[in-house]
Amino acid sequence: MRLLLLPFDLINYLAGLVAVDWKAFTVATAIGVLPSTLAFVSFGAALDVSQLATGKPPLVDLRMIAFALLLFVFSWLISRWYKRRITG
Repeated sequence: MRLLLLPFDLINYLAGLVAVDWKAFTVATAIGVLPSTLAFVSFGAALDVSQLATGKPPLVDLRMIAFALLLFVFSWLISRWYKRRITG
C-alpha cells in the first residue's frame, strides 16, 4: 500500500483495524517508502541553494534530477503493476 502512495494515516488506521503484525508493518513501510523518499531527496540534492543567498539562481545538477525522475518513474510503474495485480 505504501508503493501506491496512499495517505499514511489511512494505511496506519487500516493496519490497526485488521491487526497487522507490527514487525511486518515496519518492514513493509520501510521498503514501500524507500523509492519515493530517495527520489525526493535526490531532487533536493540536485539544487545548490547556497547561490540564492548571493541573489543568483540556484545551480542544478542534471544528473541528480535525472536520477530522481528515474526513481519516481520506477516507483510509479511498480505501483501501477502492483495495483493491476491486486485488482486483477
